[in-house]
Amino acid sequence: MERRMELMEGRLDRVDGRLDQVDGRLDRVEGRLDRVEGRLDRVEGSLGRVEEGVAGLRGDVQTLAERIDGIVHQVSADAERRFTDLVTSQTRSLMLSLFGTVVVIAALAFGLR
Repeated sequence: MERRMELMEGRLDRVDGRLDQVDGRLDRVEGRLDRVEGRLDRVEGSLGRVEEGVAGLRGDVQTLAERIDGIVHQVSADAERRFTDLVTSQTRSLMLSLFGTVVVIAALAFGLR
């Protein structure tokens, strides 16, 4: 009977040793999980900063797009005004030339009579 008790105690000691090993492994796994959780927290913080930066950039892009639209409108209006001025100037020159031609023709016509 004593022999059986010794065998049982030996088995219990081995089981206890294995449980200690399992506990050690679990502690290491928990440590790794804690480190992973810390890394995830840092990544989440970084993502938050990136999201804030992207939101700021969106605002900057919107402002830039509005400024570009204003410049395009201004350049278009300026080009249209210049084209109108050019056409008006050319029309005046053509009209003056035609008027001059009519005057010369009239003078010649009355002078030849």
